[in-house]
Amino acid sequence: MKVLVTGATGLTGKYIVNSLCKLNYKIVTFSRNTIDNDIFDSDSEHRVGDLYSNKDLDSLLRDIDIVYHIPPNMNKDEIKLSSNLLKYINKYNITHFIYHSVIHPNIKNLVHHWNKLKVEELIIRSGVNYTIFQPSSYMQNIFNDVVNIKNNGIHYVPYSIESKLSLVDLTDVSNAAAKVIGRKEHFFAKYELAGPQMLSGLDKSKILSEVLNKNIIVEQESLEKLTNKLIKMNVQENIIKMRIEMFKYYNDYGLPGNSTILEHLLEEKPTTFKKFLLKNKSKFI
Repeated sequence: MKVLVTGATGLTGKYIVNSLCKLNYKIVTFSRNTIDNDIFDSDSEHRVGDLYSNKDLDSLLRDIDIVYHIPPNMNKDEIKLSSNLLKYINKYNITHFIYHSVIHPNIKNLVHHWNKLKVEELIIRSGVNYTIFQPSSYMQNIFNDVVNIKNNGIHYVPYSIESKLSLVDLTDVSNAAAKVIGRKEHFFAKYELAGPQMLSGLDKSKILSEVLNKNIIVEQESLEKLTNKLIKMNVQENIIKMRIEMFKYYNDYGLPGNSTILEHLLEEKPTTFKKFLLKNKSKFI
């Protein structure tokens, strides 16, 4: 059977593809651009195309059995792109459609969450055999702050250092995907995938200090400083706005979640933040 993974060249996609490649499936990756052959741990076929193009979608899906859909991150047209894809999911009778959503998509003030809720509705109404994953914020996001942690002993967060988030290891999410894909007992299900701890910036700094054996402090980064940094990185204006609103929400409400479903899918305890850091300690020293 052939499994198509959209958004395969992003952070999430790489983890998902490398887990699925361990199964007895032919993996087809998809992105707008060509890629280096060694981007994934295992062999896979790569196809180039555009989710905006009906012609590309028709050609892409005609020989596919299962689709794992990872939408472009914070894309303003996510509803349109997913709707386009669903037309051909139905046309070619895809046996299983997995949608990579987000934890708490019903938060209306967060546009990228709310858009995913609307896509979830489209999927439910489409009649396809679906599974919806709703992962929390990734532990891997701390890699964006490696230089500050390594060189300055400071971990910056763009929200209150006391706000607690249920961080999840993306490796656990991708392993859960490998457990679910193509299995009928997971059809028509929505799974919240959160880690086993609610952690604040203060909590993370203590664990970082313990694992790295040096004092790591946490400081709140101003949203103005973050905005200027994102502008210099040529991040799209609408994406900057969504990120800022997300961090304002985290500041006020945190990001709670529950790890029960993830533990059930993995058939083992999800990864703790300490275990994650120990596994990736070399990145910080």
